[in-house]
Amino acid sequence: MFCPGDRCALFSLATFIFDVKIAAWTLWPGQSKSFYALDAIVSNLDVRKQYPPADPYEKLLIDHATLAQDVFPRLSGTFGGNRMLFHAFANLEMPTVIGLMKMEHCGFVVDVHALARMERRLLTLLEKLRRTIFVAVGFEFNIASPKEVSTVLVKHFRVKHGPESTTGGIRTDKVSLLALRRRTLGDNTSEFIDLVIQYRSVINVLGSHVRPLLSRFKGGSKDPNAKHYKIVPEWNQCNTITGRVTCSSPNLQNVPKKVLPVDTGVEVNVRRAFVASDTKTSILIKFDYSQMEMRVLAHFVGAGALWDLFQQKSGDIYKLGASTLYNKPLDQVTVSDRDLLKRGTLAIVYGSGGKQLARDLGIPIKDAEAFIKAFFLRFTHVKGFIDHTLHYARERGYISTITGRCIYFPKLKSELRQDLCRAQRQSLNAMIQGSAADVMKLGMLECQRWIEEYCCSLAGVAIRPILRATVHDELVFEINREKVAFATCTKAIKRILENAGVLLGIEGVDLPVNIKVGEAWGDMRDLPFDSITD
Repeated sequence: MFCPGDRCALFSLATFIFDVKIAAWTLWPGQSKSFYALDAIVSNLDVRKQYPPADPYEKLLIDHATLAQDVFPRLSGTFGGNRMLFHAFANLEMPTVIGLMKMEHCGFVVDVHALARMERRLLTLLEKLRRTIFVAVGFEFNIASPKEVSTVLVKHFRVKHGPESTTGGIRTDKVSLLALRRRTLGDNTSEFIDLVIQYRSVINVLGSHVRPLLSRFKGGSKDPNAKHYKIVPEWNQCNTITGRVTCSSPNLQNVPKKVLPVDTGVEVNVRRAFVASDTKTSILIKFDYSQMEMRVLAHFVGAGALWDLFQQKSGDIYKLGASTLYNKPLDQVTVSDRDLLKRGTLAIVYGSGGKQLARDLGIPIKDAEAFIKAFFLRFTHVKGFIDHTLHYARERGYISTITGRCIYFPKLKSELRQDLCRAQRQSLNAMIQGSAADVMKLGMLECQRWIEEYCCSLAGVAIRPILRATVHDELVFEINREKVAFATCTKAIKRILENAGVLLGIEGVDLPVNIKVGEAWGDMRDLPFDSITD
């Protein structure tokens, strides 16, 4: 069967489905999007094209179908004796194609009226901020222009030192502005920087999220008076080297979590526009893996202080970790201690040095360097894991995820230090995030299998959960509100997701899942598992 469009070619051999694009991505991840087009794959494999005489559309279908069948033996043979890689392709990546197609078909319901209200509030705030900024400086200028903002800082506020842009002025990206803000340049300058950052945040939410979503529902044949519309995003598993599923048209994974304060008592949260299809009978529920990457890291590291940390069945993991790192009693661990461990651990593992860590965390370089030193002294097995992984990667030119997917980094053998260091950071990142992606995919597929096998066998089809989205380490479902249906589905999905790691060989480190529930994606409350009753 030929599947037109970006999926390249998908056809069935008895009960086995083979997608040419997915096979090429599994074998050679991290290439450009055009690399996975059928014509490019044919060219790379040196498969001869045959164009049967036919009308243009029939010719396209026959040509693609013929090419896909010709490419199949070459691609399948490329897996060679790597049975683990082929197993990952056949039993994880190919089922994920079907899983994502089902999720695309279900879509996500949007409250258009809520979006329109957000647009009005944001436009009002934008004008208010614009007037406030002009009053603060005494004249009008283009707030959206980095060059003009830089000029205002230098000439009006007399800012003399700051990160320089390529044009010689002060850099005015958010990170640079926050760095200037921390220097306590004075009340007026600090207020100006805060206003510019807030103005840009509003512009971003309005231009990147609210208006693009609204534009999908304006005009055309849609009922202009309808309150709810369903959007159908595109889900793709070939856009990242790690295997993380991505989303586009629109990108739900990019919809901000944070609430944007518009005015006193008024807030804008774009996720609140994504709602259950019928709030009287159903509700949204989010299952979110807790500290997924940290726990995957602990699995790879094995024995040691980090492993011991995750043997704790209760308590705040990051607070316990900070207590271990600083050798402090739990009641003496500060919020700053906890936050530093939470944000710093993966940054260190992914190769951040003192300067980079200081920049990322907004702390002095000497404090960042002291943290790195203390971390590796206390968590010695993590340093051993990093050294072993990089040695393995340099020898072979690739790393492997938990399912055996190989991710290649040719520059691991580079003689240029800059290229080598970048490849080392990327390889460690890919190993952890790639394995987390494997867990997410398997969890999603196991949930969909349970829904089809169990929920379809029930008398009331209405209790069947609907998978609406996957965002980073979370899955968003729509579930029936009826008490028994809700409890049955919620307990089952949580159990399935928490068992996904075990199915992939993660033992000794739990992968707990937190649950939130609400009528809108952006308006969810914690749901303690013990409170779920039949």
